[in-house]
Amino acid sequence: MATAAPPLIDVALAGARGVGLCPGDRVVVGVSAGADSTALACLLRALAAHGLPLDLVLVYVDHGWRGPAAAEADAAAVEALGQRLGVPVRRSPPPPPEVPQAEDAARRHRYVELTRAAQAVGATVVAVAHHLGDQAETLVMRAMRGSGPYGVAGMPARRRLGDAGIQLVRPLLAVHPDALRAWLESHSVSWRE
Repeated sequence: MATAAPPLIDVALAGARGVGLCPGDRVVVGVSAGADSTALACLLRALAAHGLPLDLVLVYVDHGWRGPAAAEADAAAVEALGQRLGVPVRRSPPPPPEVPQAEDAARRHRYVELTRAAQAVGATVVAVAHHLGDQAETLVMRAMRGSGPYGVAGMPARRRLGDAGIQLVRPLLAVHPDALRAWLESHSVSWRE
């Protein structure tokens, strides 16, 4: 007989503790307004009722890909989420026009801006919403490129972010993205596609 999966809040709590989050930690949460990052922000906020109160700051990073109107709508959705959760929100500008619109450039821009935001608010942790689907995609892509054992190890749940003493954490690596969307729907939380 199969056992039922634990509630998502329990999985999120285990993930948060597993990456070393402690009560009172100031955490910058990268939020795009999509389902995954919206769920991360909500779950991290909900952990306060489960013995892990965190001092959260949501940060929206504009990658400059979606155009000004869509970026403004995304930022407004993150602002509304911050109001709903009772946490502050910061907004990062798009990259300079000379930065190429490529995944690697977007990732570098995102982590630079999240590091800047963490330094500005005195946080030593940045949380992002990578999940089980992202981990599987990373493993497949690295295997296709012929990565060795290190490459096919996948994304770490915790790693240093640059040289500023900031830690990047991924507390949802064990969570399927469908579970995140189902949790949002069950809590009447909307997101942007």
